[in-house]
Amino acid sequence: MDLGKDVVVIIVGGGDTAIDAARICKRLGANVTILYRRTRQEMPAIDEEVDEAINEGIKIEFLAAPIGFRKEGDLVVAMKAIRMELGEPDDSGRRRPVPIEGSEFEIPASAVISAVSQAPDFGGFESLIEGRDWVKVDDEGATKVEGVWAGGDVIQLDIVTTAVGHGRRAAEAIDRKFHGMEQNGDYRAVVRSDTMQLDHYERIERQEPAALDLDKRMDSMDLEVNLGFTSDQILTESRRCMSCGYCFDCEKCWMYCQDQAIDKPMEKGVLYKFKMENCTGCRKCAEICPCNFIEMQ
Repeated sequence: MDLGKDVVVIIVGGGDTAIDAARICKRLGANVTILYRRTRQEMPAIDEEVDEAINEGIKIEFLAAPIGFRKEGDLVVAMKAIRMELGEPDDSGRRRPVPIEGSEFEIPASAVISAVSQAPDFGGFESLIEGRDWVKVDDEGATKVEGVWAGGDVIQLDIVTTAVGHGRRAAEAIDRKFHGMEQNGDYRAVVRSDTMQLDHYERIERQEPAALDLDKRMDSMDLEVNLGFTSDQILTESRRCMSCGYCFDCEKCWMYCQDQAIDKPMEKGVLYKFKMENCTGCRKCAEICPCNFIEMQ
């Protein structure tokens, strides 16, 4: 693909596709500039991808927006842009970019990539659309059409794991419907750090996966940049798990109970048993539990 020597990539929405396009163009030998009308803090693209793009020599013009082109004959030779500043919040809650009068500038451009928006192809599924919005679903993933559930990018653009979660939610709802069961609401609440005893855990820094050196990654389009973890790193990273909301056999409830109301199992992986006839409700077990597994009613 002949892109010339200067490529400009325009971001309006999420930015992940734009970052991908920019990094590919860099590997094709072009000087690459990304144009984004907001700040780095408001950029939805994955931080790691943005950092890698900058490390690879891709320039990002923040608070800048395209306003036109400059041509020589039939060919575009430059992108005309204008500096922006953040004004009052818009409908999304983010501060609206406002052009700064007299701040126009140009960026050399032999090719321009417009990564401004994405939307699913709703052909054949128009009945699921409500007004100008995409497919709307309830808490179980059900649409307004009886017997139809939805998830993934047709309800919101997001990452693969979000779509997988939507799929599981819908599958469970469909299973309950076929068996004539009601949703029982038996979902464990998300355990946050402010409800845990963090001083129980050893502080272990997050492992950083290896990556191909900058001077090597441009040699071929087929090179894998992110090399992943070593076996030792994986084991070290797994030890950082805090078992939020799930018993991990720390024994603290058993050790601190003065009323012998807790039976310690002899086998790993078996939950501790509570002898309610001995419990005086002192709450020590719940207060000392590092991972907030024990709840007092």
